[in-house]
Amino acid sequence: MSENQRMKDHRTKVEEKIIDCLREQFPQIRMHGGIAAIQDIDIEEKRVWLLLGGECHGCGISSMTAEALRNNLPQHIDEIDNVEVVFTEELDHHHF
Repeated sequence: MSENQRMKDHRTKVEEKIIDCLREQFPQIRMHGGIAAIQDIDIEEKRVWLLLGGECHGCGISSMTAEALRNNLPQHIDEIDNVEVVFTEELDHHHF
């Protein structure tokens, strides 16, 4: 297996861990009509950018949700140290 394929496989595994964590730890995002999506992952920097949309955009407690994401994802996923949250009105990425 090439190094490029190994990195791609590792990225896919990290994406799956993020999705699983969001589904398990943050079901309220979907329950309240919000949408979360992975915008990008930097494996070397151990950083993920998440998009929050749907009812999250403009929600009065969305800043608390973002802070909870920033604090909790690194605690549950060893491959992530930093979480950036971007609010958007539209999502064109796969969401969960």
